[in-house]
Amino acid sequence: MLIQLRGRRTEFRAVVIQDEPTLGLGLLEPALRKAGFAVERRTHIVEADDAHADLLVVLGGSLTTPETERSAFLTRVRQLLEQRLAEARPSLGICMGAQLLSLAAGGRIPHNPAGPLLGIAPVVPTAEGRMDPLFRGPLDRLDVVHWHEDVFELPPRAVRLASSRACANEAFRLGNSWGLLFHLQADSEQLDRWLQAARATGRTGGRSVDEIHRYDQWRLLAGQRRNAQALDRLLGEVVRTLGMREHPDGPAPA
Repeated sequence: MLIQLRGRRTEFRAVVIQDEPTLGLGLLEPALRKAGFAVERRTHIVEADDAHADLLVVLGGSLTTPETERSAFLTRVRQLLEQRLAEARPSLGICMGAQLLSLAAGGRIPHNPAGPLLGIAPVVPTAEGRMDPLFRGPLDRLDVVHWHEDVFELPPRAVRLASSRACANEAFRLGNSWGLLFHLQADSEQLDRWLQAARATGRTGGRSVDEIHRYDQWRLLAGQRRNAQALDRLLGEVVRTLGMREHPDGPAPA
């Protein structure tokens, strides 16, 4: 339910679209609720009213869905992102979602020259990234989950926010939308589920599941609080831009 208080909204609507229900939301759902969003989850579906949500979040995915059905779904999501970009409505793309956001804005999705990546690795802000809420403050890196084979090119007019040793483009901002190649939302429990899935498929980027458990889980646990704070700052910026959209001549009356 949307609540009005003296002309100011106290709850926003966030639609979270995911390709695979077992991926989970990790740190994302509590961060959304903390920022004042009511969360609506979609699994492998796009609804007509999603174009008008206050925030659209598109997560990563797997290849468990039949390819013809999945291709139609991804086309619908890309078109949805195109519409939201044209209307200056905020979107957050994570991993595959970031790639789709890049495509929607005119970018391309090449394979990663370094090959598949799975595990914890740091991303480092660019000079522009240090000015963005994602990294604002004395933060020189985020230790985050990577699980991808493809990357994205920066679309026209996008600002690169972060890079890593394996990938030049780890995050970008385009107006009031963000694309993150890494899984900022992933917590240690979620990583454990993903590693079990990777063990079953054998797709571990050249590293064993046991090695990733041994050397990476503790790094995620150590950095999880900072990752949650980065999510809080990013969503706080989304709420700020939503307020500016509703009250372009100044803040809402108190």
